[in-house]
Amino acid sequence: MFRWLNKQGVESIKGFALQRMDRFHYRYSEGPKVMRVDVEPMTTEVIDAGSLKKWLPPFEVEPISDADIVRIERNIDEALDFMGIGHRIE
Repeated sequence: MFRWLNKQGVESIKGFALQRMDRFHYRYSEGPKVMRVDVEPMTTEVIDAGSLKKWLPPFEVEPISDADIVRIERNIDEALDFMGIGHRIE
């Protein structure tokens, strides 16, 4: 279940949020942890999976496991589906 934060962002009852920052980036957050998600804007947006491997400061030294990456990808996928945005993660 999601709720709209504004026209370009949603928050999940699972405890994460996805917010469009500009044409090339989303802001993904889980509580105080935030990461910048790189996107190539096309008819179907291409999310750069490589950008899902590091939190922004002050959590940049905290490792993100492969299981965490799979969960984050799933969360982003669900959020973008809810927002009606065609996408794929590569």
